[in-house]
Amino acid sequence: MRDSARPPSPTPRLVGWLVAAFVVSGPALFFLLVTPREEAAGDSPILVPVSPSPSRLAAVGLRENRDWDALPEVFALWADRAYWEGGRTYFAWWHPGSGRHDYFFEARRTATGFRFREIREPDGEVFVWDEAAADSPLRLYLPVDVGPGVKFSPPLPPAVPMRGSRPPRP
Repeated sequence: MRDSARPPSPTPRLVGWLVAAFVVSGPALFFLLVTPREEAAGDSPILVPVSPSPSRLAAVGLRENRDWDALPEVFALWADRAYWEGGRTYFAWWHPGSGRHDYFFEARRTATGFRFREIREPDGEVFVWDEAAADSPLRLYLPVDVGPGVKFSPPLPPAVPMRGSRPPRP
């Protein structure tokens, strides 16, 4: 009599199907709820192509280089101490990797400020570089005597010859 009062137990086959249904439907339901739904065609925003504006360095004539990020601003501070000839001057910029002033530039005055161009190192027989600010990342190149009657006395303390340069001609 006791056996007839007890409800029938589920068969092992039914239990297996229920477990399989939970195992398969659980991840499927999760991904269904988590993935974003597609917007209706009328709800999507209108995308307008925008051309990127030139970077700060490209705007002054330089290629992208993280070492040069502050170059335009620092040069603007020192520009009045540079030797300008024909609206151009030369300077060296600090290279953090080598620990020396290994980047060389020509600066040109324009109506809107300065434009820069990367160049080879200036000729050591014609230029010297200043030592006015030993902690500055910028070194201005100053001309030395280039011939009879052509003399330049820099507005800075005595200049030190560049590496590999010869002393000025008498």
